[in-house]
Amino acid sequence: MPHSSEESLIAFLHSLDRIPEEVPEAGTFPPGYLISLPVGREFITRGMPARYVHILLEGTCGIEKHSDAGMELTDIKRVPIQYFGLFEAVSGLDTHTATLRTMTPCKILRIPSAHYLRLIRRDSALMWLALLWLANFTKVMGALYD
Repeated sequence: MPHSSEESLIAFLHSLDRIPEEVPEAGTFPPGYLISLPVGREFITRGMPARYVHILLEGTCGIEKHSDAGMELTDIKRVPIQYFGLFEAVSGLDTHTATLRTMTPCKILRIPSAHYLRLIRRDSALMWLALLWLANFTKVMGALYD
């Protein structure tokens, strides 16, 4: 039995044994999808449609973010477990607010936003982990712009 929210997420991820290992050339993604990315790969671009929640499982990513006032924040490093696109999914934003690039080889779980929101509504441990992440995100972003 998992002892923490992070362990619950890991247990959940391991239960997704039907996740393919490679990204298809075309078509739609199944509800859970594990992707492996090399160093330097941009996988979210500011302004692109926010259709997925990405969960960083392995590796390090860098973030480029711009405030409405034009302030640029670059090379904000993120390590696992990290969410990308959760803020957009929960707040109803249609597009991503930052650009993300891998700094090391990364494994990322890419889940359609609507599917992920349904999952966290059914699992209180996953919901709690999402809430903790959103609270920390709000705190960090607020401090950066102060």
